Amino acid sequence: MSIKYKGKLIDNNQLKEADVKEYTKMKLSIIDYLFTIIILIVPIVCGFRLLTSRYSGEIINVLVVDFIGLTIAMGLIAIHEYLHAITFSKKSDVTIWYKGFTMMTYCIDEKNAMGMIYTLLLPNLIITFPIMILTVGLHILASTSFLIKGFGVLSLIIILGSFSDLAKAFCIFRNRKNICKIRVSGDAIWYK
Repeated sequence: MSIKYKGKLIDNNQLKEADVKEYTKMKLSIIDYLFTIIILIVPIVCGFRLLTSRYSGEIINVLVVDFIGLTIAMGLIAIHEYLHAITFSKKSDVTIWYKGFTMMTYCIDEKNAMGMIYTLLLPNLIITFPIMILTVGLHILASTSFLIKGFGVLSLIIILGSFSDLAKAFCIFRNRKNICKIRVSGDAIWYK
């Protein structure tokens, strides 16, 4: 397998196009977004409350810990994308890009519906789900430590970053009986 870090994605013209003549563009519906919001709303609220919790110590402590949380989040995002990348076959040409504050893994190879769901969910099961549980748990403990505020930064970035993956996975799961093959081309998912 060839996994290459390509750098900054300025526009989708930099992405290799797949032959999608026999494919239909997948459209996420409101139900996909609603389902994802329902799953993520409690951890997002808990993460926001951790971030905004009262702290009476020195502000420099909070700033340092927030910076550390942000740095760890950036590292976890890179690992997240690598976990997406390793789900493709050994013959695949997989690229990882960054755009703005996020990263993306890109490969035009065909996958079946369950294979694409696995690709979308693997890093979320390994990274995001444990962070969601920890976020809710720390919120329940209601600690006011400056370390908790730093974890709030980390958790919000990671949890919000999983939104697109979860919505796409749910859409594919809902339509799996109508899907033979899936591939990505440009900024869209295509199926036949």
